[in-house]
This record gives sequence, structure tokens and C-alpha cells, in this order.
Amino acid sequence: ILPDGRAPMRAGTKIFATETAETPMGEITSGAFGPTIQRPMSMGYVATEFAKTGTTIYAELRGKRLPATVADMPFRPSTYKR
Repeated sequence: ILPDGRAPMRAGTKIFATETAETPMGEITSGAFGPTIQRPMSMGYVATEFAKTGTTIYAELRGKRLPATVADMPFRPSTYKR
């Protein structure tokens, strides 16, 4: 999960399907700033219908709903060869 802003989404942050949804449909399990991708990144659980890459979801931080995008892992392509 890649937040659209600069604020990291930490463990325990509730995830909502829309900005106005009343019931959370997921939760962040871990989050931090990713120095390689130069932005915050998080991992968490969301309802199956929202788990598709590119889906916009909303996380509640400090009383505000902020948009985030569901992303594939790893967040950065590997550069090594096998």
C-alpha cells in the first residue's frame, strides 16, 4: 500500500473503501518510509474486492481520511540477475 502523501501509515491504521465509509474494511500491519523508493510504504490486509493493484483506498490518520494505492510487492523491481 503506497500512501499518496508523505505521511507514513503505521500498524493499526484502519483502512476504508471510501472517504465516507463508516466501517473499516482493512488494517495496516506495518509501515515506514522506504528510502529506496523515496516515499512511505505500508503493508496490511484489505477486503478481497479491494486487493487489486491500482485500487484507491483510504486510511484514517489523525482524524483525516487520506488516499493510498494498492501496490504489488516488492515495491521496487530487483536489479540482480539469476
